[in-house]
Amino acid sequence: LFLISGAASAQKNITITVRNPADFARSEEAIIISRQTLEKRAGKLASNQIPLFTKASGEVLASQADDLNGDGNWDEAIFLTSFQKKESYD
Repeated sequence: LFLISGAASAQKNITITVRNPADFARSEEAIIISRQTLEKRAGKLASNQIPLFTKASGEVLASQADDLNGDGNWDEAIFLTSFQKKESYD
């Protein structure tokens, strides 16, 4: 689940399911999602809108948004999460 917020706009909640298909636990795994992928789900995002990733429980996940091409707009978002083996969650 993630929440997109910005100073001048309304917030949007979107659910994303992530899963660990492996037979072993993963700790602090980096999940990378492109801005383009997020905009397909949330609609066009203003430059001041940055995603905040949370679990369904409300736990905020460590994350950042990266500007890969130096144009002043973030191009991908990364968040960290841990999984048990074969676990998936929203």
